[in-house]
Amino acid sequence: MIHYVCTRRHSYPLGIFLAYYAGPIAEQIRLLDYPSFFSLGKLQGGAVIFTDFDRLSAEDIERAARYREFLSAPGSPVKVLNDPKGTLQRFDLLKTLHARGLNSFNVYRPEDSRSGIKFPVFVRHEKGHGKILSGLLEEAAALDRFLAGLKAEPKDEDLSDLMIVEFANKRGWDNKFHKYGSFRVGDRVYLQHWFSRDTWLIRGAPDNVTAEDLRIHDEVLKANPHGDKLMPIFELAGIDYGRIDYTVVDDKVAVFEINTNPTVNNSPPSKRIPFDARPYAQRHEDAMATLLCWGDPSRSVDIPASLRLRRRLGSADVDRAHNALMRHVVRDRRAFENRRVWRQRIQGLRRSLTGRSRRG
Repeated sequence: MIHYVCTRRHSYPLGIFLAYYAGPIAEQIRLLDYPSFFSLGKLQGGAVIFTDFDRLSAEDIERAARYREFLSAPGSPVKVLNDPKGTLQRFDLLKTLHARGLNSFNVYRPEDSRSGIKFPVFVRHEKGHGKILSGLLEEAAALDRFLAGLKAEPKDEDLSDLMIVEFANKRGWDNKFHKYGSFRVGDRVYLQHWFSRDTWLIRGAPDNVTAEDLRIHDEVLKANPHGDKLMPIFELAGIDYGRIDYTVVDDKVAVFEINTNPTVNNSPPSKRIPFDARPYAQRHEDAMATLLCWGDPSRSVDIPASLRLRRRLGSADVDRAHNALMRHVVRDRRAFENRRVWRQRIQGLRRSLTGRSRRG
Protein backbone atom coordinates (compact mmCIF):
# COMPACT_ATOMS: atom_id res chain seq x y z
CA MET A 1 0.00 0.00 0.00
CA ILE A 2 1.13 3.56 -0.77
CA HIS A 3 -0.09 6.35 1.51
CA TYR A 4 0.27 9.80 -0.11
CA VAL A 5 -0.07 12.63 2.41
CA CYS A 6 -0.74 16.22 1.30
CA THR A 7 -2.74 19.32 2.20
CA ARG A 8 -6.47 19.11 1.49
CA ARG A 9 -6.45 22.23 -0.70
CA HIS A 10 -3.70 20.76 -2.86
CA SER A 11 -4.91 17.18 -3.10
CA TYR A 12 -5.58 17.50 -6.85
CA PRO A 13 -1.94 17.01 -8.09
CA LEU A 14 -2.23 13.27 -7.47
CA GLY A 15 -6.00 13.19 -7.02
CA ILE A 16 -6.78 13.96 -10.68
CA PHE A 17 -4.47 11.13 -11.72
CA LEU A 18 -6.22 8.71 -9.35
CA ALA A 19 -9.76 9.83 -10.21
CA TYR A 20 -9.53 9.91 -13.99
CA TYR A 21 -6.40 8.26 -15.37
CA ALA A 22 -4.84 5.64 -13.10
CA GLY A 23 -5.19 1.95 -13.83
CA PRO A 24 -4.77 -0.87 -11.28
CA ILE A 25 -2.33 1.18 -9.19
CA ALA A 26 -5.26 3.28 -7.94
CA GLU A 27 -6.36 0.37 -5.73
CA GLN A 28 -2.96 0.45 -4.03
CA ILE A 29 -2.81 4.19 -3.25
CA ARG A 30 -4.55 6.05 -0.44
CA LEU A 31 -4.69 9.84 -0.74
CA LEU A 32 -4.87 11.44 2.71
CA ASP A 33 -4.74 14.99 3.99
CA TYR A 34 -2.50 15.64 6.99
CA PRO A 35 -5.25 15.90 9.66
CA SER A 36 -6.67 12.52 8.59
CA PHE A 37 -3.25 10.89 8.48
CA PHE A 38 -2.34 12.32 11.88
CA SER A 39 -5.54 10.81 13.31
CA LEU A 40 -5.00 7.21 12.23
CA GLY A 41 -4.68 4.61 14.96
CA LYS A 42 -3.18 1.95 12.70
CA LEU A 43 -1.27 2.02 9.43
CA GLN A 44 -0.80 -0.80 6.95
CA GLY A 45 2.78 -1.47 5.94
CA GLY A 46 4.16 -0.12 2.68
CA ALA A 47 5.30 3.30 1.52
CA VAL A 48 4.34 6.67 3.03
CA ILE A 49 5.00 9.78 0.95
CA PHE A 50 5.07 13.11 2.82
CA THR A 51 4.57 16.18 0.60
CA ASP A 52 3.65 19.87 0.58
CA PHE A 53 6.21 20.97 3.18
CA ASP A 54 6.19 24.56 1.93
CA ARG A 55 2.47 24.75 2.74
CA LEU A 56 2.60 23.27 6.25
CA SER A 57 2.73 25.12 9.54
CA ALA A 58 5.80 24.74 11.73
CA GLU A 59 3.67 22.63 14.10
CA ASP A 60 2.64 20.23 11.33
CA ILE A 61 6.24 19.97 10.10
CA GLU A 62 7.32 18.95 13.61
CA ARG A 63 4.52 16.39 13.90
CA ALA A 64 5.28 14.92 10.47
CA ALA A 65 8.96 14.66 11.44
CA ARG A 66 8.02 12.74 14.58
CA TYR A 67 5.87 10.41 12.48
CA ARG A 68 8.76 9.84 10.11
CA GLU A 69 11.11 9.01 12.99
CA PHE A 70 8.61 6.55 14.46
CA LEU A 71 7.70 4.91 11.16
CA SER A 72 11.37 4.58 10.14
CA ALA A 73 12.41 2.67 13.26
CA PRO A 74 14.27 -0.64 12.71
CA GLY A 75 11.88 -3.44 11.87
CA SER A 76 9.05 -1.12 10.83
CA PRO A 77 6.87 -2.40 7.98
CA VAL A 78 6.72 1.17 6.63
CA LYS A 79 9.22 3.02 4.46
CA VAL A 80 8.91 6.82 4.39
CA LEU A 81 9.71 8.98 1.37
CA ASN A 82 10.71 12.63 1.99
CA ASP A 83 11.94 13.96 5.31
CA PRO A 84 9.75 16.86 6.52
CA LYS A 85 12.67 18.58 8.26
CA GLY A 86 15.53 17.25 6.14
CA THR A 87 14.53 18.48 2.67
CA LEU A 88 15.98 21.65 1.22
CA GLN A 89 13.25 24.15 0.40
CA ARG A 90 13.43 26.43 -2.64
CA PHE A 91 15.73 29.18 -1.30
CA ASP A 92 18.16 26.91 0.55
CA LEU A 93 18.24 24.50 -2.40
CA LEU A 94 19.17 27.20 -4.90
CA LYS A 95 21.74 28.70 -2.51
CA THR A 96 23.33 25.27 -2.03
CA LEU A 97 23.37 24.45 -5.75
CA HIS A 98 25.07 27.75 -6.53
CA ALA A 99 27.62 27.34 -3.72
CA ARG A 100 28.54 23.90 -5.08
CA GLY A 101 28.86 25.16 -8.64
CA LEU A 102 25.85 23.18 -9.86
CA ASN A 103 23.76 26.28 -10.65
CA SER A 104 25.28 29.29 -12.38
CA PHE A 105 22.73 31.68 -10.85
CA ASN A 106 22.30 32.80 -7.25
CA VAL A 107 19.37 33.87 -5.05
CA TYR A 108 19.08 36.57 -2.39
CA ARG A 109 16.77 37.82 0.31
CA PRO A 110 15.82 41.51 -0.02
CA GLU A 111 17.90 42.30 3.06
CA ASP A 112 21.02 40.46 1.80
CA SER A 113 24.08 42.20 0.42
CA ARG A 114 23.82 42.39 -3.38
CA SER A 115 27.42 43.26 -4.12
CA GLY A 116 27.84 40.31 -6.48
CA ILE A 117 24.35 40.18 -7.95
CA LYS A 118 24.04 39.62 -11.72
CA PHE A 119 21.21 41.31 -13.58
CA PRO A 120 18.59 40.78 -14.85
CA VAL A 121 16.71 39.37 -11.85
CA PHE A 122 13.11 38.70 -10.90
CA VAL A 123 11.25 38.56 -7.58
CA ARG A 124 9.04 35.75 -6.34
CA HIS A 125 7.85 34.07 -3.16
CA GLU A 126 9.81 31.12 -1.82
CA LYS A 127 6.73 29.26 -0.63
CA GLY A 128 3.93 28.03 -2.82
CA HIS A 129 3.79 27.88 -6.59
CA GLY A 130 1.95 31.04 -7.51
CA LYS A 131 2.80 33.60 -10.14
CA ILE A 132 6.17 35.35 -10.38
CA LEU A 133 5.80 38.78 -8.78
CA SER A 134 7.94 40.81 -11.18
CA GLY A 135 9.11 40.84 -14.75
CA LEU A 136 12.83 40.84 -15.50
CA LEU A 137 14.48 43.74 -13.70
CA GLU A 138 17.54 44.95 -15.59
CA GLU A 139 19.30 47.08 -12.97
CA ALA A 140 19.61 47.75 -9.24
CA ALA A 141 17.47 50.88 -9.34
CA ALA A 142 14.59 48.98 -10.94
CA LEU A 143 14.87 46.24 -8.30
CA ASP A 144 14.87 48.80 -5.48
CA ARG A 145 11.79 50.52 -6.92
CA PHE A 146 9.94 47.25 -7.27
CA LEU A 147 10.71 46.10 -3.70
CA ALA A 148 9.73 49.52 -2.32
CA GLY A 149 6.45 49.33 -4.23
CA LEU A 150 5.66 45.91 -2.79
CA LYS A 151 6.16 47.14 0.75
CA ALA A 152 4.20 50.33 0.14
CA GLU A 153 1.10 48.72 -1.36
CA PRO A 154 -1.42 47.44 1.23
CA LYS A 155 -1.76 43.73 0.48
CA ASP A 156 -2.76 40.70 2.47
CA GLU A 157 0.08 38.53 1.16
CA ASP A 158 3.06 37.67 3.35
CA LEU A 159 6.28 39.28 2.09
CA SER A 160 8.59 37.58 4.58
CA ASP A 161 9.60 34.84 2.13
CA LEU A 162 10.53 37.07 -0.82
CA MET A 163 13.51 35.97 -2.87
CA ILE A 164 15.45 37.67 -5.64
CA VAL A 165 16.51 35.26 -8.39
CA GLU A 166 19.18 35.89 -10.99
CA PHE A 167 17.90 35.09 -14.47
CA ALA A 168 20.09 32.49 -16.15
CA ASN A 169 18.05 30.95 -18.96
CA LYS A 170 19.09 31.15 -22.60
CA ARG A 171 17.37 30.41 -25.89
CA GLY A 172 17.95 26.87 -27.07
CA TRP A 173 18.45 25.18 -30.42
CA ASP A 174 15.02 26.36 -31.66
CA ASN A 175 15.68 29.96 -30.52
CA LYS A 176 13.16 29.51 -27.70
CA PHE A 177 13.37 29.15 -23.95
CA HIS A 178 13.08 25.59 -22.59
CA LYS A 179 11.76 24.10 -19.37
CA TYR A 180 12.00 20.47 -18.30
CA GLY A 181 10.18 18.65 -15.49
CA SER A 182 11.47 15.28 -14.21
CA PHE A 183 9.90 13.13 -11.52
CA ARG A 184 11.71 11.11 -8.92
CA VAL A 185 9.65 8.25 -7.54
CA GLY A 186 11.83 6.29 -5.15
CA ASP A 187 14.69 4.88 -7.20
CA ARG A 188 13.30 5.92 -10.58
CA VAL A 189 13.72 9.25 -12.41
CA TYR A 190 11.66 9.92 -15.53
CA LEU A 191 11.11 13.02 -17.67
CA GLN A 192 7.50 14.17 -17.47
CA HIS A 193 7.49 17.23 -19.74
CA TRP A 194 9.53 19.54 -21.93
CA PHE A 195 8.17 22.94 -22.94
CA SER A 196 9.53 25.39 -25.51
CA ARG A 197 8.30 28.99 -25.53
CA ASP A 198 9.14 32.41 -26.95
CA THR A 199 8.79 33.92 -23.46
CA TRP A 200 11.27 33.45 -20.60
CA LEU A 201 8.53 32.58 -18.10
CA ILE A 202 7.11 29.13 -18.81
CA ARG A 203 4.16 27.86 -16.80
CA GLY A 204 2.33 24.86 -18.19
CA ALA A 205 1.84 23.62 -21.71
CA PRO A 206 1.18 26.19 -24.45
CA ASP A 207 -2.36 26.55 -25.79
CA ASN A 208 -1.41 26.39 -29.47
CA VAL A 209 0.25 22.98 -29.53
CA THR A 210 0.95 21.62 -33.02
CA ALA A 211 1.49 18.05 -34.17
CA GLU A 212 5.17 18.86 -34.71
CA ASP A 213 5.44 20.22 -31.17
CA LEU A 214 4.03 16.97 -29.81
CA ARG A 215 6.37 14.88 -31.95
CA ILE A 216 9.47 16.69 -30.70
CA HIS A 217 8.12 16.65 -27.15
CA ASP A 218 7.67 12.86 -27.24
CA GLU A 219 11.18 12.36 -28.63
CA VAL A 220 12.70 14.42 -25.82
CA LEU A 221 10.74 12.49 -23.20
CA LYS A 222 11.83 9.13 -24.57
CA ALA A 223 15.47 10.23 -24.63
CA ASN A 224 15.33 11.44 -20.99
CA PRO A 225 18.68 13.15 -21.65
CA HIS A 226 19.47 14.33 -18.10
CA GLY A 227 18.24 11.49 -15.88
CA ASP A 228 21.72 10.56 -14.63
CA LYS A 229 22.43 14.19 -13.67
CA LEU A 230 19.24 14.65 -11.67
CA MET A 231 19.38 11.85 -9.10
CA PRO A 232 22.38 13.41 -7.27
CA ILE A 233 20.45 16.70 -7.06
CA PHE A 234 17.40 14.95 -5.61
CA GLU A 235 19.72 13.26 -3.12
CA LEU A 236 21.33 16.57 -2.19
CA ALA A 237 17.87 18.05 -1.59
CA GLY A 238 16.81 15.04 0.50
CA ILE A 239 13.79 14.40 -1.74
CA ASP A 240 12.72 10.83 -2.59
CA TYR A 241 9.48 11.83 -4.32
CA GLY A 242 8.97 15.03 -6.28
CA ARG A 243 9.51 16.84 -9.55
CA ILE A 244 12.55 18.88 -10.41
CA ASP A 245 11.94 21.81 -12.79
CA TYR A 246 15.01 22.89 -14.71
CA THR A 247 16.51 24.08 -17.96
CA VAL A 248 19.83 23.55 -19.70
CA VAL A 249 22.27 26.44 -20.12
CA ASP A 250 25.54 25.88 -21.99
CA ASP A 251 24.99 22.10 -21.79
CA LYS A 252 24.60 22.27 -18.00
CA VAL A 253 21.47 21.58 -15.95
CA ALA A 254 20.14 24.69 -14.18
CA VAL A 255 17.60 23.87 -11.45
CA PHE A 256 14.62 26.14 -10.69
CA GLU A 257 12.98 24.17 -7.87
CA ILE A 258 11.88 20.74 -6.64
CA ASN A 259 8.16 20.36 -5.90
CA THR A 260 7.27 17.59 -3.43
CA ASN A 261 3.58 17.61 -4.45
CA PRO A 262 3.78 17.96 -8.24
CA THR A 263 0.84 17.61 -10.61
CA VAL A 264 0.70 14.39 -12.61
CA ASN A 265 -2.32 15.26 -14.79
CA ASN A 266 -3.62 18.83 -14.82
CA SER A 267 -7.25 18.25 -15.79
CA PRO A 268 -9.88 15.54 -16.27
CA PRO A 269 -10.23 14.24 -19.83
CA SER A 270 -11.61 17.01 -22.04
CA LYS A 271 -11.92 17.93 -25.70
CA ARG A 272 -10.11 21.19 -24.99
CA ILE A 273 -6.85 19.34 -24.15
CA PRO A 274 -4.88 19.28 -27.43
CA PHE A 275 -2.93 16.11 -26.62
CA ASP A 276 -3.42 12.64 -25.19
CA ALA A 277 -2.85 12.85 -21.43
CA ARG A 278 -2.90 9.09 -20.88
CA PRO A 279 0.82 8.48 -21.59
CA TYR A 280 1.69 10.92 -18.79
CA ALA A 281 -0.47 8.90 -16.42
CA GLN A 282 1.05 5.63 -17.59
CA ARG A 283 4.60 6.84 -16.96
CA HIS A 284 3.62 7.78 -13.44
CA GLU A 285 1.76 4.55 -12.84
CA ASP A 286 4.81 2.57 -13.91
CA ALA A 287 7.00 4.57 -11.54
CA MET A 288 4.58 4.33 -8.61
CA ALA A 289 4.33 0.57 -9.10
CA THR A 290 7.99 0.27 -8.10
CA LEU A 291 7.01 1.45 -4.60
CA LEU A 292 4.65 -1.49 -4.04
CA CYS A 293 7.60 -3.60 -2.92
CA TRP A 294 8.67 -0.98 -0.35
CA GLY A 295 7.87 -1.89 3.23
CA ASP A 296 5.82 -4.92 4.22
CA PRO A 297 2.09 -4.70 3.31
CA SER A 298 1.41 -7.96 5.18
CA ARG A 299 2.03 -6.19 8.50
CA SER A 300 0.67 -3.07 10.14
CA VAL A 301 1.85 -0.68 12.82
CA ASP A 302 -0.10 0.82 15.72
CA ILE A 303 0.34 4.60 15.99
CA PRO A 304 0.94 5.66 19.61
CA ALA A 305 -1.54 8.09 21.12
CA SER A 306 1.31 10.51 21.86
CA LEU A 307 1.71 11.11 18.11
CA ARG A 308 -1.90 11.30 17.07
CA LEU A 309 -4.26 14.24 16.96
CA ARG A 310 -7.13 14.03 19.42
CA ARG A 311 -9.57 13.21 16.62
CA ARG A 312 -8.97 9.51 16.11
CA LEU A 313 -9.79 7.39 13.10
CA GLY A 314 -9.65 3.63 13.37
CA SER A 315 -7.56 1.66 10.91
CA ALA A 316 -10.68 0.77 8.91
CA ASP A 317 -11.23 4.46 8.27
CA VAL A 318 -8.19 4.90 6.03
CA ASP A 319 -10.44 4.03 3.11
CA ARG A 320 -13.16 6.37 4.35
CA ALA A 321 -10.71 9.28 4.63
CA HIS A 322 -9.31 8.50 1.17
CA ASN A 323 -12.76 8.29 -0.41
CA ALA A 324 -13.84 11.57 1.19
CA LEU A 325 -10.77 13.36 -0.13
CA MET A 326 -11.26 11.90 -3.61
CA ARG A 327 -14.85 13.20 -3.65
CA HIS A 328 -13.46 16.61 -2.73
CA VAL A 329 -10.97 16.43 -5.60
CA VAL A 330 -13.69 15.62 -8.14
CA ARG A 331 -16.01 18.40 -6.90
CA ASP A 332 -13.17 20.91 -6.74
CA ARG A 333 -11.98 20.09 -10.25
CA ARG A 334 -15.48 20.34 -11.71
CA ALA A 335 -15.86 23.79 -10.16
CA PHE A 336 -12.42 24.80 -11.42
CA GLU A 337 -13.20 23.68 -14.97
CA ASN A 338 -16.57 25.49 -14.89
CA ARG A 339 -14.83 28.71 -13.80
CA ARG A 340 -12.32 28.26 -16.61
CA VAL A 341 -15.10 27.92 -19.21
CA TRP A 342 -16.86 31.06 -17.95
CA ARG A 343 -13.60 33.04 -17.92
CA GLN A 344 -12.97 32.04 -21.53
CA ARG A 345 -16.51 33.03 -22.54
CA ILE A 346 -16.21 36.40 -20.81
CA GLN A 347 -12.82 37.04 -22.42
CA GLY A 348 -14.24 36.14 -25.81
CA LEU A 349 -17.20 38.47 -25.29
CA ARG A 350 -14.87 41.31 -24.28
CA ARG A 351 -12.73 40.78 -27.37
CA SER A 352 -15.86 40.76 -29.53
CA LEU A 353 -17.17 43.97 -27.98
CA THR A 354 -13.75 45.64 -28.27
CA GLY A 355 -13.58 44.70 -31.95
CA ARG A 356 -17.05 46.11 -32.63
CA SER A 357 -16.15 49.32 -30.79
CA ARG A 358 -13.04 49.79 -32.88
CA ARG A 359 -14.91 49.15 -36.13
CA GLY A 360 -17.58 51.60 -35.05
